[in-house]
Amino acid sequence: MSEADLVYQIMPATAAERERLAALPVFSMSAQSLGRKVARGDVLLAKVGEEIIGLLIAELYGFFDENVVSLIIVDEQKRRRGIGTALVEEAEKLFGKGKLFMATNDSNAPMCSLCDKMGYVKVCQIDVPGEDDPEIVYLKRL
Repeated sequence: MSEADLVYQIMPATAAERERLAALPVFSMSAQSLGRKVARGDVLLAKVGEEIIGLLIAELYGFFDENVVSLIIVDEQKRRRGIGTALVEEAEKLFGKGKLFMATNDSNAPMCSLCDKMGYVKVCQIDVPGEDDPEIVYLKRL
């Protein structure tokens, strides 16, 4: 099988995977906070066998009492293969209806492109004094 034929599965994270997730260099949250999110089913994984190649953290009513995707990460070597799209689609299924928010920095072109491609609409820009990379908030009505 070629690298282009990558076969992956999207599934909720398990308690057994919490430590592996907490060890990833991109995580700034505590293992305890991550554990609560895993226990609630807020963490989705993209996996090839046992290898974690992507993850999404979604929170029911986590943003002004609305649903929010707070983090999406896909292994840099595995990008541009639909993994981020599949993770977001699974989150949309989990929430079922209502609104789903996502946010990213304006400089994160791949994430901005994903939001646009999946029908999310820019609803606001958050400018932080002293920073030159505004946060862009996206919304999709499910």
